[in-house]
Amino acid sequence: MGLFFTSLKSNYKVNIVKEDKDGLNALLKVNIAKEDYLPEVEQSIKKLSKQVDIKGFRKGNVPVSVVKKRFGDKVLAEELNKMLETQIGTYLKENEINILGNPIPKVDENPQDINLKNPIDLEFVYELGLSPEFEISALEDNTEVEKYKIKVEDKQIEEELDRIKLQFGETENPESGLKAGDEMEVKLEELDADGNVKESGVVNESAHLAFDDVKSDKLKKELADLKLNDTVDVNIYEDFDKDQKEINSAYLALEGDAPEGMNSKFRMTLNRIDRKIPAELNQEIFDKLFGEGEVKSVDELKDKIKGEIDKAFEQGTISRLNQDIFKLLIEKTEISLPNEFLKKWIKLSNEQPISDEQLEKEYDNFAQNLKWSLISNKIAKAQDIKVTEEEVREKAKAMITQQFGMNASMLGEEQLNSFAESLVLKNKEQTQKIYEQLNEEKLFDYIRNQVKTKEKEISLEEFKKLVE
Repeated sequence: MGLFFTSLKSNYKVNIVKEDKDGLNALLKVNIAKEDYLPEVEQSIKKLSKQVDIKGFRKGNVPVSVVKKRFGDKVLAEELNKMLETQIGTYLKENEINILGNPIPKVDENPQDINLKNPIDLEFVYELGLSPEFEISALEDNTEVEKYKIKVEDKQIEEELDRIKLQFGETENPESGLKAGDEMEVKLEELDADGNVKESGVVNESAHLAFDDVKSDKLKKELADLKLNDTVDVNIYEDFDKDQKEINSAYLALEGDAPEGMNSKFRMTLNRIDRKIPAELNQEIFDKLFGEGEVKSVDELKDKIKGEIDKAFEQGTISRLNQDIFKLLIEKTEISLPNEFLKKWIKLSNEQPISDEQLEKEYDNFAQNLKWSLISNKIAKAQDIKVTEEEVREKAKAMITQQFGMNASMLGEEQLNSFAESLVLKNKEQTQKIYEQLNEEKLFDYIRNQVKTKEKEISLEEFKKLVE
């Protein structure tokens, strides 16, 4: 297959011939006659002579011969690269040749001497990795995928009821008797090796701790007997169910790591106990949660809670179903790849050097993701699945609404559009993420309707184990 192309912006002509090696690999031979590239190079040198600043000459009046001698070969290389990139891209597009990666220049054992002193006809050879032909049979056969349904249990509804009661409850401050659910404000003072308060040690006058974060049963019993201003010695890193970084920040008010040599033993003085007293569920609380008159009884509230939990669970089960569909399509779709070409392309295009050992270790994952890209693109093209600018804009507005939370209702449409534009859409990377997310959602919405599913009810604990 051979074809001549003439650039719309230039006068050069390029002869391109594709030679198939097999169904997945090909060579692309590009021939450029010297009389076709030299005029372009001469024109670029003349243009450069008007712009370059060389000592001894006024800017804009540098002789072409000087520019040619000093920069000619560089201009030649740049011009050839532009020709090759433009014309190869045009050739592949016009001939509907789908490739993987990018064309790789084939290094000849006898490289051409490319310079302006001795211009010659040139031939460039590129290796191509061809996109494979394949069929997606998994969407047409009777393969079933399990679709999980997480059962909402009474205890989950009761836990949410308890959370609502505490949310709208009042706080009291008993003087003793710390117990589960209580919060406490304490003073923490670092101790020395003898168990005395360390001079110039770490101190936090008002650390806020939850009784439920205490993991030492011995300490829990001691705390239960404390009165305000009583003290107890603790091991700050062992007695609480928090990691060291969080303890340093939240308990000790440290910025970063603990100071060198800091003791983990601290004296804790009880300053205040905060105890939430659960509210009685009533119409006022129902209206605050769901709007006036939407819920009129505890039973209706339970139904609402069950619906909300169901909705939250469904997001998790859909995500799991998508993963299983991904796995099914990868396993059931036979796709051959030009593996050796792709490995070579990865090594050449990677920003950081990559060893053969590392490449072999990571290639399977790369190949799997590439196969999924081929499958998803084929489905999207066949079903004309596209994401519009308006859909991206609406998603950006939804992100702003979520960010503002309860205050979102105060935003007018004009202000919401303005925030979406300035906070989201002006960020190209963020916009691209939204586009990819919406495209994936549309793709899986379609695929889920094509795949046979079998519903299986399981508990939340069973689903968590499954995900793990």
